[in-house]
Amino acid sequence: MINKIFNVGLRGATLASKFALLFVLAKYLEPSAVGLYGLIVVTVAYGMYPLGFEFYTYSAREVIKANNNLKGQFLKSQIAFHIVLYLFVTPTFCLIFYYGVLPWYVAPFFFVLLLTEHANQEFMRMLIAIQRPVAATFLLFIRHGSWAILVAFLFVFVPDTRDIKTVLIAWSIGGVIAFIIGVAKIKTTIKKGWDLPIDWAWVKRGVKIALPMFMGALSLNFITTADRYWFENLVSSDALGAYVFYMAITASAISFIEAGVFSFIYPAMIVSVGAGDKVQFNDLLSKMLLQAFVLSLFFATMILFFVDILLELISRPLYFELKYLLYPMLIMMIIQVLSYVPNYALYARNEDKPIVISNVLSVFVFFGSASFFVLWSEKIAISLALITVYMFLLLYKYYFYSKLE
Repeated sequence: MINKIFNVGLRGATLASKFALLFVLAKYLEPSAVGLYGLIVVTVAYGMYPLGFEFYTYSAREVIKANNNLKGQFLKSQIAFHIVLYLFVTPTFCLIFYYGVLPWYVAPFFFVLLLTEHANQEFMRMLIAIQRPVAATFLLFIRHGSWAILVAFLFVFVPDTRDIKTVLIAWSIGGVIAFIIGVAKIKTTIKKGWDLPIDWAWVKRGVKIALPMFMGALSLNFITTADRYWFENLVSSDALGAYVFYMAITASAISFIEAGVFSFIYPAMIVSVGAGDKVQFNDLLSKMLLQAFVLSLFFATMILFFVDILLELISRPLYFELKYLLYPMLIMMIIQVLSYVPNYALYARNEDKPIVISNVLSVFVFFGSASFFVLWSEKIAISLALITVYMFLLLYKYYFYSKLE
């Protein structure tokens, strides 16, 4: 219980730090600069997928079940696989700058962030898998919270630092520090097996298993990258700043729920499946559903209650004018959180096929629904399309999970 409270407290500190960063960005930077920051964030996040190949969906389950003497060998083999991907995939991201998707001055920061964000994400996933959620959340705080506090302080008290480059420098430093801490934590937590040779046969099996999950994740997360670019094309770069601002608020709430609910319960669900304890699994699933639903409603209510106060403090008319963007996003947030419940249930029971198929189909649902809603309203078409996507994912995954019962 103490660990859970500490974990939620750390995630709360990270959430508060990200809110502080969001506030100073919205207050001191032009909306178009906030929009650019949002594009950098989602492009880095999407770029992590080809570097990770969703290999953790295989390795996490393997490490959980493995003898302690083999855990280090598995992680060593996974690291070797990712290094190969770094060497072959990373150079292709130069095309983002060559074709003007992002400005060239962002490039040095982008590549540092891409590599450190991916490595730190893998460290967090592995720490969660071996039931070290507090360590994972501490790493997240260093990775996303610590530098955000520094940037907020600088923006308020040192006007000359109010620039997107300050944010990118601080983010990069935070990523490097988190990487160093992550390496040390993994090495001290998993002590055996590192001296064994890289098991390329194990990696090959993992690639075959992870490939469908990779295709599914690449599809689903393409949506949360394309939505920003499409919104900017439909409306404006200034309006994108407001879209990014409101989307970041809902994303912070989802991140908190992931730490307080999913990161604690889903490893135990995997263990209960391995033990053949169906009663415990169903109890955990019910607990996950209830907590996810209550917390998502709570955060939606709190956001509605405090958003006007936040906008008054920011004092930029554009955010007031586009506040209506927030309402469909809150509906989307609740549905998105609920869709994670059958997703984790299927994943814990090794039923990956419905997850993959639904994620791939979601791209078609997104483009089809967005194209339809654009005919009605360009400004909220993307938000309505995201609601449609997550409702589709919720119903699809729930349907296939219910067939297992």
